[in-house]
Amino acid sequence: MAMSNRALVISLDCVNAALLDRWTTDGHLPNLARLRKRGAVARMTGRSISMEADWHTFYTGRQPSEHGHCSYDEIILGTYRSKLTTVPRAVCKPFWETLSQEGTQVIALNPIHVLPPSTANGIVITNWLVHDAGHYTEPASYPPQLIGELLARYPDDPVNPNDWGNSANADPGRLLAAKRETLRRKTELLGELLKTHPWDICYAGFDECHEMSHLFWHLHDPSHPRHRTGAGAEDPIAAMLMELDAAVGRLLAGIDEDCAIVVVSISGIASNYHWSHLVDTILHRIDNPVDSSGGAYKNLRTLWNRIPHTVQRPLFKIRHRLRETMLERDRRKRRAFALPLNERAGAVRINLAGREPNGIVAQGAEYDATCQDLSEAFDALVCTRTGARLVRSVVKTRDVLDGPFLDLLPDLMIEWNVDQSISAVTSPRTGEITREYTDARTGHHINDGFLMISGTGAKEKPLAGEVDIADIAKAVVARVRSAQAPFGAGLFA
Repeated sequence: MAMSNRALVISLDCVNAALLDRWTTDGHLPNLARLRKRGAVARMTGRSISMEADWHTFYTGRQPSEHGHCSYDEIILGTYRSKLTTVPRAVCKPFWETLSQEGTQVIALNPIHVLPPSTANGIVITNWLVHDAGHYTEPASYPPQLIGELLARYPDDPVNPNDWGNSANADPGRLLAAKRETLRRKTELLGELLKTHPWDICYAGFDECHEMSHLFWHLHDPSHPRHRTGAGAEDPIAAMLMELDAAVGRLLAGIDEDCAIVVVSISGIASNYHWSHLVDTILHRIDNPVDSSGGAYKNLRTLWNRIPHTVQRPLFKIRHRLRETMLERDRRKRRAFALPLNERAGAVRINLAGREPNGIVAQGAEYDATCQDLSEAFDALVCTRTGARLVRSVVKTRDVLDGPFLDLLPDLMIEWNVDQSISAVTSPRTGEITREYTDARTGHHINDGFLMISGTGAKEKPLAGEVDIADIAKAVVARVRSAQAPFGAGLFA
């Protein structure tokens, strides 16, 4: 009998990779543990500053400098302002679109922030009962009438009003019950589609742990500064993960044994210890240790974090314009400034002559020297109390990426040490800088992902280094095009 070239891709959106690794090894997640025994696992990393870029890298197999989506906040070239954007450019297609155009039958449920759904063969549903539903993009589908039928069948969103904006305002019991219901609906629908529609490639996105991890990481992690315990208190993240494991088990029950299975978690979440919102403060202090600029912006951010999300939502665009107006004048005068892109990595843009309107740093040797100087200054920051380094690495973007959208990306990407809470740092150049823990969320994204593959040709292996997120789409496309090569060849060391 001919070998199947079907592939099922399951995205457990933004689940902590270390937790998945541990719990698929010790049996806490029995269905995923059984899948692990049949296949191979690895950790994943991305060469971008944000999880928004990672999703598009995963879908397209291209780096951010090639697909052109770097974050929700994107610099407007030729200015010192940024704009809000969630829709990717159409220069690179997600893998299911590529395969669909070749005649492959496709089912795709809830890929995140993709272009309006379209496919020549199959079904695509986007933004249905997802993390912060409707905040950026309304639910949509291909065929277009399908989403209307779906909303008529399930007219309510159990999660709304969405309270992801602030851990202090969130009710873990209410949200856990709501997320269990959204997961039940998605699994029910997907099970029906897999039985009633032809398919060769299926993408299933489950984001239930994403929101739970942002809001309730402090309830899961005993070392978190805001951790609290109570009699009979349930860990909502652990509970949600076990629900996801059961949902995966139900889906796999009807899948052929030789179907290739891919389980991924991209840009996981851990304790919110990043310093991305203080990059501009650090840059000011590097160039002038007594500089106390940025107080007004800092106060605005603290105030914003205290506002319930139901109040934030209609004010989001106003807040963005106010922030950019406050920052624009300052950026014009400096050799480097922060881009307000993402918590996963700090982002520094050089005020480069010939690229910025009032460029100060000359291209070539001066640009390289500026990048080197700033990298060394960030590297020198250590925790005042323990001596631990604040920064895990500083990456010069042009050393690792190339492509037509390179100028949209920051010049330096700063990966934070988030292994511990650091409230004050010091260095000879900056003096002491403190971080007040006023963040609305207790969990935030990190550059760490989890990959598991199973199916014909995939053999059990231990964690073998790190896999680049961009390589996964290529492996999936190769599998669907031909079942002859071992699935996952080239992904593992």
